Amino acid sequence: MSIHMNSMELEITLKCNLLCDSCDRHCNFVDLPYFKDSDMTLEQIDKFKKEVVEKDVHLGRLRVLGGEPCIHPNVREILISLHDLTKSGNVGRVELITNGISDHEKILKSIPEEIAKATKVRKSPPKKKEEKHRCNLLAPVDLGLPAKPCIALTRCGIILNAWGYWPCGSGGSVARLMGDWGYVRYEFPSDVHETWPTLTTLCGYCYQGNRGHMPFENETDNIPTRSLWKGMTKWLKGRRFKQRRY
Repeated sequence: MSIHMNSMELEITLKCNLLCDSCDRHCNFVDLPYFKDSDMTLEQIDKFKKEVVEKDVHLGRLRVLGGEPCIHPNVREILISLHDLTKSGNVGRVELITNGISDHEKILKSIPEEIAKATKVRKSPPKKKEEKHRCNLLAPVDLGLPAKPCIALTRCGIILNAWGYWPCGSGGSVARLMGDWGYVRYEFPSDVHETWPTLTTLCGYCYQGNRGHMPFENETDNIPTRSLWKGMTKWLKGRRFKQRRY
């Protein structure tokens, strides 16, 4: 049976050349142990491509992001490799999501012109200081708010990074921050809700579904609430990190 999804994200690294306080991937927490080895390998990209073809997966778009994808040492090779999926008809288009600080134009000029033209570049630059950001370290359940799924499941789709598949980018980041690796999967999921039956529980710790109720950063300090802080302190106390990779 074919698998059809509007969108999916490929998080090829968590490393970034910015330290935005409002980053929903928590890329500003550079001392967390799983950041040090977050680059996806070319072998993992090949494994992903093989899964997509064998399971007859069809994606409207595949978003390559991070972190900042342009600082991945093999970003050129990754973009070239992923183009195979557009030629096979498994992917409608490949998008490169960058903060615009890195020289993405230089990267595109260094790959075949056909692939460069087929790669959609979307800039997601850091917002100006006067623009408001929501506090992303506040867990709704700690504030007495309900666990609410957001539109990421349909707008952005599932995500694959160096460790495996996650239900969404923000949710995966929260799970890792709390030390809950039970949400990672190692095979392409055919159905989000069947693969992650406790997804709503995870949403209770992610701010995205309750953005309208979250204070702005200029209204209060972005200090982690109890649940997130509990997970973070375990890392700070030297929790050993030995996690299976995709």
